[in-house]
Amino acid sequence: MAKEQFKHHEFEIMQDSWKVYTKYYDGSDADDDEFWDKCVHEFLEVMARYSNSKFATDVVNAFLQDIERRSK
Repeated sequence: MAKEQFKHHEFEIMQDSWKVYTKYYDGSDADDDEFWDKCVHEFLEVMARYSNSKFATDVVNAFLQDIERRSK
């Protein structure tokens, strides 16, 4: 994979993950199971879109941990 292609791929992963993160980041409904079901489902879709690559998994996990931290 060419260097520019690689950077673009990482950027897409970050962008897609960021879109999901901004929907849930405040954790305001974190006591609701439906909140977590939707949140996790959307992040799993991002991971699947990028073949569960290590980078996509790491980005998603970081965002999920932050949402969880903010919900407490």
